[in-house]
Amino acid sequence: MILASPRRRQDHPRRRALADIADQYGTATYVLDEEVVVVVVRSRCGAYRKAFPEAEIIYAGTTL
Repeated sequence: MILASPRRRQDHPRRRALADIADQYGTATYVLDEEVVVVVVRSRCGAYRKAFPEAEIIYAGTTL
């Protein structure tokens, strides 16, 4: 997967940043928006609490 050709890296700072991340970590690399992750996790925890009111809901995540 090519995120940006070397010529296009200069076109936009985000493209350059993604290409640099791909160069450093390889592909496929997942880049997540922390605010979106928090909203999704809270939403899912709320759904689990509603479905399983007696359960203790615990969420964990890992990074490399």
